Amino acid sequence: MNPTTTFSLFMGGIPRNTHVDDIKDWLRNGGLPEVRSIRIARDRETGQGRGFCFIDANSEADRQALIQTFNGATFPDGRTIRAQVVRDDAGAVSRG
Repeated sequence: MNPTTTFSLFMGGIPRNTHVDDIKDWLRNGGLPEVRSIRIARDRETGQGRGFCFIDANSEADRQALIQTFNGATFPDGRTIRAQVVRDDAGAVSRG
């Protein structure tokens, strides 16, 4: 596998006050694999989270495990998480 290959997923519906360490804790507590990176979308003016993030997994199997675990899961505040494969503008699956 090319070291620059990414297996990205979108995760939406997360609380706006979520930090990268929160997501790392969710992964660790759920027994899920470590990831390459987590990028939380933030408002440019306020710096507040926008309620979604992108996660780069280490493999397709890891990405699918993350999607299966998080998609449809519910936060204590009642929010439902959406997790799905990131696709480029042409509809192709993101692989770097």
